[in-house]
Amino acid sequence: MLVIGCIAACYFYYAANTVYRVGNHLKFRTLFLFFLWPTLLFSEAVFYWMARKRIVYPRNAWLHVGCMAFCFVVFPLLQAALILYIRRVVMRSDSARVISVVTTISATIYWTSIIIGHVFFGMVVKKSWAKTEVPPHNTDNVNLLDDVLN
Repeated sequence: MLVIGCIAACYFYYAANTVYRVGNHLKFRTLFLFFLWPTLLFSEAVFYWMARKRIVYPRNAWLHVGCMAFCFVVFPLLQAALILYIRRVVMRSDSARVISVVTTISATIYWTSIIIGHVFFGMVVKKSWAKTEVPPHNTDNVNLLDDVLN
């Protein structure tokens, strides 16, 4: 999670300085939006570090990390490659329409993966901080020495 947070922070910093060309005059709202995801990823990494011995189902934690890695590492690369491919193959008159459809589909996939990942994160939080149930004491045996003697 820390690596994904660092990648997301570098990506958003790069986007702020090159793509959006805002440079040093970033407003507070823009800074908040650019560094929201890296901050959340760092806080989730801190949670995983604190609850590392209490996680009951590590599979759910790995699914959460996998969904976040897909969203912040793999998916932007796939989206950029797909848009470059569309610009080269599709005619210029249709490329704007096709790119808008691809952007809509990619936003849907992105947010669906974010939601699914955080559902698994919620399951990890719930299971790791829940009380552990103590098995009930067997009250059928009246004599306490029966277990020792047998």
